[in-house]
Amino acid sequence: LLTFTNVATDADLPANILSYSLGAGAPPTATIVTNTGVFSWPVPVNQPAGTNSVTVIVSDNGIPQGSHARTFQIVVGAPLTITSIVDAGGTVNITAPAIPGRRYTLTAKDDLAAPSPWPALGSPFTATNTTVIFSAPATNAQLFYRVQMLP
Repeated sequence: LLTFTNVATDADLPANILSYSLGAGAPPTATIVTNTGVFSWPVPVNQPAGTNSVTVIVSDNGIPQGSHARTFQIVVGAPLTITSIVDAGGTVNITAPAIPGRRYTLTAKDDLAAPSPWPALGSPFTATNTTVIFSAPATNAQLFYRVQMLP
């Protein structure tokens, strides 16, 4: 779920009531609360990777009515699915798709049912191309791995 609050002001006197709306081309499941400017988009699991342009329009109830629009981009990355896990003699190499310039971390745990957090294995790093490869020590224990893109 992507959510944030748009903020606008109107310096006219008397103060006007502001209302928010989405312009043409917004994702079909995106919404905006008219009186608060809260934007929400439950990004579908099958949303293709790419850039989505969204225009937010704020209008006042003055006479004449004023309005202003801003367009911004939402970049949806490829799903973070581990594409390979290879035992390399004492280490395990884990590969996943990436967006160059974004930071990633590898986490692991031994019990998916446990409510415990997913501890990081090593330090996060910034992707330089369209894949990230993590190396972790090989163990005799069963581990579940997860690659996360950091904010």
